[in-house]
Parts: sequence; C-alpha cells; structure tokens
Amino acid sequence: MRGTYGLHQGAIDRQPMIGTGMRCTRHAPRQLGGCRTITSSYGQGVSLAQQANVTVTNNIAETFNSWIREEKSLPVVELMDKIRQLIMERFCTRMQLLSKFSAFKILLAVMKELHNKSRNLKYNIHKSGPMVGEVGGVNKDLVPWRFIVDLDKRECTCRGWQLTGLPCVHALAFIGTKRVDLEDYVDHYYSVDMFKAAYATPVPPMPSKDEWEKLNLGFNLLPPKCNRAAGRPRKRRIVGVEEGGSSSKGRRRCKRCGGFGHLQKTCNETVADPDAPPPAPPKKKRRTYKPKVVEIIETTEEPAKKKRKASAKGK
Repeated sequence: MRGTYGLHQGAIDRQPMIGTGMRCTRHAPRQLGGCRTITSSYGQGVSLAQQANVTVTNNIAETFNSWIREEKSLPVVELMDKIRQLIMERFCTRMQLLSKFSAFKILLAVMKELHNKSRNLKYNIHKSGPMVGEVGGVNKDLVPWRFIVDLDKRECTCRGWQLTGLPCVHALAFIGTKRVDLEDYVDHYYSVDMFKAAYATPVPPMPSKDEWEKLNLGFNLLPPKCNRAAGRPRKRRIVGVEEGGSSSKGRRRCKRCGGFGHLQKTCNETVADPDAPPPAPPKKKRRTYKPKVVEIIETTEEPAKKKRKASAKGK
C-alpha cells in the first residue's frame, strides 16, 4: 500500500490536471500520456517503469468475495448486516491478538519474512563508511550489478526499500554485516503500535431488524423484476490461468504424451518413455472421386412448335 501510494501521489504531482475521478493507479501510465519520469515523495526523477513494479491486482476484492461466499445470495439489507458482523468479529479477534504482540516492536509476520529473505545472501559488500556501502553481485545471465545502500537514510538505489518500507535484499545483506537490530530499519507502518491503532475502535453491535425505527417514506419501494436463470446459481468463482485454472472448458489431454488437443488413439508424438503405448497408425488416404459433368442443352423453341413437330413425326 505504501509503494502504491507513492506512485499515485507522484503521478498527481507530475500531472495535476488529472481529474479526481481518474486518479487510479491502475490507469496511471495511460493518464500520464507517455511521461517518462515522475516526481514522488521517495525521490526525484524516478522512472515510471521502476515504480510500476508494485503490482496492482484485485486480490483484495477476490479475498473479500470468497469471505462472503455464503452470504452473497442474501438481500441487500441482510447482506450488509452480515458483513458488519464479520467485520465486528474480525476487529475483536485482532484486538485479542495484541496481548501476544506486546513484547515486540514490529509484527511477527513481517520479521519472519525478512529473516527468510536474509538467508544465503552471497553478495559482495564494499563499505564506504560505517553506514554506507556498495552491494554487488552477478545475475543469472552473468551480468554484474551494484547498488548503493545507506542505512542512515534508509535508502537503496534499487528503490525497493523506499517503495515498501521494508529493507530490500541488498540492505539485508549490508545489515547482516553489522551488529544492529533489524527492527530498527523497518518502517513504522509495520509496527505493533500501528496495528493497535488500526483496530483500537471496535465496531458497535446493533439490534435485530425488528427493533429498528420504522420511517414513513411516503411511497412503497418494490423489489425489481428479475427473471431467475435456469439451474442452481454458481457460487465458486472462475479460477484464472495464472492461478492454476484451465484456460478453456472441456480441454482434452492425451494420456500418452500429456499434450492437449488430441487423444491417445490419434497421438503420433515422440515419447521418451519406453513403456508408452505405440503411436497411432497413419491414416489411410481417402480416394477422391471426380464429379461427373452432365451437359444440359436448353432449347429456345416455343412449346406449341414442339407439339407440332411431335405430331408431324407421329403421322
């Protein structure tokens, strides 16, 4: 969220003529109109491609949709009341967890993720000072790379630290060479105090619908006319291809080679498994027959003349 806000605010600073309704991070590259660099609160001249590394997805909407899967078929009033109850219980559960986090400064899930990333980081570190240095290495294509890490400013030239508020792998490698506490270099947004402030205000309970105050609106609000579709309504969402779902329905898979689009009895692919069934025999060529050409001769004589000729021949 912090990195996405930086991209959003930088786009507004760079091009303030963007309308209020069009300030959407997903459509930021199109709204910028080919702008190469933007000015953000995390640095000057940050390229749009670097800041766009923060992936914008609809995972929050998909998670919420799965959360209310059983309640989606309810009417609007009952649905909103059920969502309120779910949020109220979630706030209560998070408030009860605060008793376990009182001895920590940063959330345990965040620190566990950073400790996992800091393992087996074999980078070359060259210090320019106690808190500043260079971190370099070689990528998979054997191309060398190098970034500058500044622990006092909490910055890295890869800009991953500035975008997320969490130390990047280069900063983790540099912090690992010093006897310091890793929690001191994590942004305050991931602290237990911010977690406590987010869930400090509980959701108040409400009575049942029968005890609500009844108002006279002056008109009768009828439900909309809807035509119920045939069959049972679908509750499970369609899983995309990137999530492991199938790209099309009824896609066939060959049991011999594992490929798609054909069956085992018609498979002619080369298979390395010696126990695999033999390939399908080649298909016989079908004999093609040329169509017979029938000539139709049309006459332009009138029917009366044809009858006269036929009668003359009969005599």
